[in-house]
Amino acid sequence: MTLVRMHRVPAFAALLLLIACGGNGGGGTQPPQCVSGIQEVTGAPVTTVVTVGDNFFDPPSVTVAVNDVITWTWTGTQNHTATFGTGCPTSPAQISGTYQLKFTTTGSFNYFCKVQAHNGTVTVTP
Repeated sequence: MTLVRMHRVPAFAALLLLIACGGNGGGGTQPPQCVSGIQEVTGAPVTTVVTVGDNFFDPPSVTVAVNDVITWTWTGTQNHTATFGTGCPTSPAQISGTYQLKFTTTGSFNYFCKVQAHNGTVTVTP
């Protein structure tokens, strides 16, 4: 009897893990949301544009409302990133192109370039 119960434990634990992790088995189409309320999006209507040039973000600080989308547009001749820290989305290092993020919670979000020393701030209001 004890042996039968022990074989049920791994199956039950696997089921609990699947439920806790939200495993839908389909791979999902939405990118995972950062715990700080920052979500990668593609092709969304743009609310604010930040230019990424050689060693600067322009403007360096922006204020947006909850659920607004910011598009970073690269114009320089050197690789740069828009990085919000551990566990949050980050752009690839690039010279040209765009990168979009949607901000889903209020707060102040500092970001920086991993390649150079420039930084910026996004303030999200209700």
